[in-house]
Amino acid sequence: MNAPRMLGDWVSRRLRAAANAIAGPVARAVWRRAPKRLPRPALLDYIAGDRQVPLPVLRYVKSVLETGGEMLIFGVGQDTAAWEFLTSRPIVFLENEEERRATALAARPEREIHRVEYTTRHADDLTIEQLSEIPVVKVPAAVEDRDWRIVVVDGPRGWRPESHGRSSSIRASIDLASGGGSILVYDYDRPSIRHICDVVFGKTPDVRLESGYTVAVFQAT
Repeated sequence: MNAPRMLGDWVSRRLRAAANAIAGPVARAVWRRAPKRLPRPALLDYIAGDRQVPLPVLRYVKSVLETGGEMLIFGVGQDTAAWEFLTSRPIVFLENEEERRATALAARPEREIHRVEYTTRHADDLTIEQLSEIPVVKVPAAVEDRDWRIVVVDGPRGWRPESHGRSSSIRASIDLASGGGSILVYDYDRPSIRHICDVVFGKTPDVRLESGYTVAVFQAT
């Protein structure tokens, strides 16, 4: 075996050992903190998955839900299992892309994921100046008639000019969140999302959760 390959194998072994040393305590800590009634598949998915939910967000949401309440999330994806890790209470998702919805349901058919339709475009969100200009997204009555302690806006994906913007989902969050509830808006650093938040909430975030990007928290009134 030549020297470069020997060095590469040695580095690989050291990296694997370091990763295992970190992963073991993390997995045990996650297991200890998990709700007693947490379905085991959700915990395993969380430990093994990409974990796109930043730790500051996990801590914030978990602290809010410890006092009760339910969570509504705009968007499904690789972070879906991480959200389910937080609470044994039902979580409801709203998704506009049928392929993503089908993938999430195939992984766990008992998930409650409703299909929604958006008419907004990411390129148009920066031109909106008043709340009345934002199209209202229609949500099922089963979603509209409930009080949501946490509303997470992480959809639609809304990062290409031709894709759906998030103006409608951000607008809907203020109607769906219960009084005193929290609205978490992902990707607040994007100019279009920051602009829509200014239009919808009329203020800066009550809390900013930083972890490589900003998740803005607005308290519902």
